Amino acid sequence: MKLIKFKSATKDFFVALDNINLEVNEGEILGIIGPNGSGKSTLLRAISGIYRPDEGSIKSKGQITLMAGLGIGFNVNLSGRENVYLYGSILGNSNEVMNGLMESIIDFSGLNGFI
Repeated sequence: MKLIKFKSATKDFFVALDNINLEVNEGEILGIIGPNGSGKSTLLRAISGIYRPDEGSIKSKGQITLMAGLGIGFNVNLSGRENVYLYGSILGNSNEVMNGLMESIIDFSGLNGFI
């Protein structure tokens, strides 16, 4: 009995990002859209420093944290503020740090009247 059998198996690595040039200025909000497999997650992971480019460079001012990269959805049983605290704690931030960031996070999200 064969435990594993490959026949005509192929595995290719593809270029997810090719010679990308992008600048985001302070105060701008960037939306990244595209079909599955188009490199959106790779781009976000590169922006946040999870991935490093094989060629070229990525520079940022300060630390960029990718909450969406955690692969977890928002908990519908928690309020918006509680979700922010939850994800902040997952990223290693104390409640004191999150208290200091909360208003800027709410302002950035544009959810002032809803959170």
